[in-house]
Amino acid sequence: MRSISGRTGNPVTRLADFYGAYVDAKGDTEGPDTRSAKALRAHCLTPAFAERLAAWERKNHVDGVLRAENVPVQWKVNGRYSREILVTHSFGGGESPTVKTNLVAKLDPVHRDVTDMRAKSGH
Repeated sequence: MRSISGRTGNPVTRLADFYGAYVDAKGDTEGPDTRSAKALRAHCLTPAFAERLAAWERKNHVDGVLRAENVPVQWKVNGRYSREILVTHSFGGGESPTVKTNLVAKLDPVHRDVTDMRAKSGH
């Protein structure tokens, strides 16, 4: 049996909830639910970061939250009660996805909204 848990008000839980819902919206088998993905971004990203992310997407031609053209087959959010939380996306098929991207998300300490996201140093 698999178990998933979280804590109200916890930034790691909030970011994991955001990623789970965002990946589900973008990877819906019926086709991407762009309306839900947009609403999630509006709810969980600060306006200033959303603007910077949109500019990054125009320049790089990929989804800025996922840092990819496609949807990861797995994702993981690691962190404690910190403003910086590691997000790992795994892409590829089969039982052992091969391509991984590591991002560090920064959260506002009061509202728990994402204020920045960058590639993890060294990766």
